[in-house]
Amino acid sequence: MIAILLTTLFIVVDFSESASECYHAVDGYDYRGTVSMTANGNTCQEWTEQSPHSHTRTPENYPNSGLGAHNYCRNPDGGDGAWCYTTDSSVRWEFCDVGQPEENCASECYHAVDGYDYRGTVSMTANGNTCQEWTEQSPHSHTRTPENYPNSGLGAHNYCRNPDGGDGAWCYTTDSSVRWEYCDVGQPEENCEATNECYHAVDAKDYRGAVSRTENGRTCQEWTEQSPHSHSRTPENYPNSGLGQHNYCRNPDDGDSAWCYTTDPNYRWEYCDIGQPDENCELANECYHKSDGKDYRGTVSRTENGRTCQEWTDQSPHSHTRTPENYPNSGLGQHNYCRNPDDGDGAWCYTTDANNRWEYCDIGQPDENCGHRCG
Repeated sequence: MIAILLTTLFIVVDFSESASECYHAVDGYDYRGTVSMTANGNTCQEWTEQSPHSHTRTPENYPNSGLGAHNYCRNPDGGDGAWCYTTDSSVRWEFCDVGQPEENCASECYHAVDGYDYRGTVSMTANGNTCQEWTEQSPHSHTRTPENYPNSGLGAHNYCRNPDGGDGAWCYTTDSSVRWEYCDVGQPEENCEATNECYHAVDAKDYRGAVSRTENGRTCQEWTEQSPHSHSRTPENYPNSGLGQHNYCRNPDDGDSAWCYTTDPNYRWEYCDIGQPDENCELANECYHKSDGKDYRGTVSRTENGRTCQEWTDQSPHSHTRTPENYPNSGLGQHNYCRNPDDGDGAWCYTTDANNRWEYCDIGQPDENCGHRCG
C-alpha cells in the first residue's frame, strides 16, 4: 500500500437506522428518527420513490444521510432542518417538526477511560442497586445537579454518569443505606463512531464519520476483512486510527486524505469524498495535543476555581473582543466551553461572575497520542 486520511468526547448518535428521536446537529443532519409527517401535516414520500415528486435525493446519491426505503424526515443536503418530499402532488417538500437537538442524548458508546463522556442508559450500579435521579434529593441530598455540573450529561434521569472526575461512571442509589456506587457501563471504545462528519485535520487524520463509499462510488471493504483485498491496515497494527469492524473511510497511515480498500477486486483502494475540514466544529472530546490547549475542543465549561464560563457570543457580564468573528479557527462559538483563542498559557474563559472577568480552566493534560473523535 502506498504511504498515503473522529477523544473527545461527544456525545454520540448512530447514522444507521436506529429509530431514535435523539440527535445532535442544529440542522438535523444526524436525525435518524421515525417522524414521517411534515410540520404542516403532510405525509412524507419515500426517498426511494419518484412519485408524486421526482428527485435526486436518493440513497445512492446521498449515502450516509439516513435515506432508504422509508419516508422518515431527513436532511441529506445541508438544509436548515429535517424535511421530506410529500405525497401531496401540489406540495413538493416541507420541513418536519423533529423536536430539538439534544447534546446529552444517549448512546452506550464512549471514549474516556473514566467514563466522563458516557451518555448511555445504564441505571443500575455494579452491585445491583437502582440509581437515584440526578434532579432528586432523596434519599440522598447532593450537589451533583445539572445546574452545578453543566455539560456532564446530568438531567431528569437516573443514568450513570461521571460529572466530577471520578474513576468511572457512578450514581447515587435509591437505597438509603448506600449513598453511591460505581456502575458497569462496559469498556470505553476508542473506535466507536460518534457519527459526526466534522473533522479538523487537512489530511483527515481525525475523521471519524460514517462515509463508506469512495469518491468513485465504490463500496468500502471492512478494515477487519482480508477479502477481496488482503492488507496490513488493521486495528491491531494501527491503533488510535479509527479502524474497527466497519467500512468507514479513514486515514491510518499518513496519506493525503481518508480512503478505504474497496469491495471491487479490480480496485484495491481509493480516496473518499468526506467534505472539507472545519476548524470550528466541536469534536466533543476532552483529548487534545498542544501544551497551551490551543487545540482543545472539549466541553469543560467551568474555571479551575469552579466558576461557570460565559458564552463566547455573549457580551454580558463581560464585554470582550474574543468572538468567533474576530478569532476564527479557534473553536469559539455559541457555547461556554473553555478555549485558548489568543495564545494564552492555557484554555480559559470569561466567567459569569461579574467580579471575576476571566480565569484558566482545568482541562487535564495534553496527550500527544490521543486520537480526536467527532461527537
